[in-house]
Amino acid sequence: MKNSQPNPDGSSLRRILRESHPPAELPRRFKEEVWQRIQATERRMPENRSFLESLLALVFRPAFATVGLASLMLAGGFLGVQAGESRSRERAQARYIATVSPFHHVSMP
Repeated sequence: MKNSQPNPDGSSLRRILRESHPPAELPRRFKEEVWQRIQATERRMPENRSFLESLLALVFRPAFATVGLASLMLAGGFLGVQAGESRSRERAQARYIATVSPFHHVSMP
C-alpha cells in the first residue's frame, strides 16, 4: 500500500524549481514600443481602398460569408423544388396523354 503522506522534501524541491526559472522581465519601454509599432502599421495601411478591395474585405468576414452561404443554399433548394415540380408536371401530362390517346407513344425515362 502506498503512503499518502506528502514528501518531506517537496517544499525544498519547489523552492529549487522556482529559483532555477526566474520570471522573465519585459524590457524597459516595452509597451511604448508595441504601441509605436501598431501606429506605424496603421500609417502604412492605405486609407482609400478600391471598390474591389472593399468588397473583398466585406465578403471575407465570417458573418457575411455565413449569410451568403445560407442564402445560396436556400436559393438552390428553391430552384431544385421548382425544377422537380416542372418535371413532375410534364411526366403527369405525358402519362395522361398516353392513357387518353392510344396512338401517342411516350418514352418514359
